[in-house]
Amino acid sequence: MAEKASEKKIKDFRAGDLVVGFFYIKVSEMKTTTTNNRYMNFTFSDNTGEINAKLWDADEENVRRFPAGIIIKAEGRVADWQGQLQFKIERIRKSLETDSIAIEEFIPSAPETGEEMLSYIENVIARFKNDDLKALTTSVIEHYRDRLLIYPAAKANHHAVRCGLLFHVSSMLRAAEALTTVYSFLDKDLLYSGVILHDIGKIGVPDNIINKPGKLTDEEFAMIKRHPEIGYDILKNIAEIPNIEAAARWHHERIDGRGYPDGLKGDQIPKFVRIISVADSYDAMSSKRSYRDML
Repeated sequence: MAEKASEKKIKDFRAGDLVVGFFYIKVSEMKTTTTNNRYMNFTFSDNTGEINAKLWDADEENVRRFPAGIIIKAEGRVADWQGQLQFKIERIRKSLETDSIAIEEFIPSAPETGEEMLSYIENVIARFKNDDLKALTTSVIEHYRDRLLIYPAAKANHHAVRCGLLFHVSSMLRAAEALTTVYSFLDKDLLYSGVILHDIGKIGVPDNIINKPGKLTDEEFAMIKRHPEIGYDILKNIAEIPNIEAAARWHHERIDGRGYPDGLKGDQIPKFVRIISVADSYDAMSSKRSYRDML
């Protein structure tokens, strides 16, 4: 009698298990062995963990059909490879609408839905009195809407979850709203738009870096640190409002000049950007990271 595959969560996988289930593809790449055999190298995840998976004798059709960011159904054998569990795929297909699968069941997600957080942000924008800032901020949000609804805020530092970037922005925006009730001299529209757009450059960080499950190389970390410049480039090409792109470029500068990308110090950093930087740091410290609880 043929062995029947069992349905298990990744945390319950053991070497030798024959398992079947639905998984989220976090990483998907074609690789070649030293003997020129091609295979697909995946990272599969569910809401309990993740595992490296291999599909041997792969071709370009596999690359097209099984990219990162989708849910698949796979059957295969769990093996111990150099002290780490590995999933050897025997059968694989995309999930179907009739499977009734929700992506939130497979990957860590923000505590609010992307639609809820985006609605809150758009309601704040709708109250702007500055029509130019309202139009600019609305335009950027609309242009990147699909990406914002899934993107994490960081690889591991804070809100490294689905919709994490929206969660990060909405958390900072609530803090900014609270600040303006105390400090009435602040330009609300400029501060709020800066908060909303400060991390837009993370949209330009490649998926394979921001979603990488392991430790980043020095080159990959340097790419993530380029997000202020990427955000600046996005905004400078569409913004007709002086210095609005400063929030994107300079929110990681420091008063002592040890920030990046330009090493500004003191009054060289606009006041509203300094406020955004403080709110950014507070949100990072008050959120749970992959390696520690909130401070």
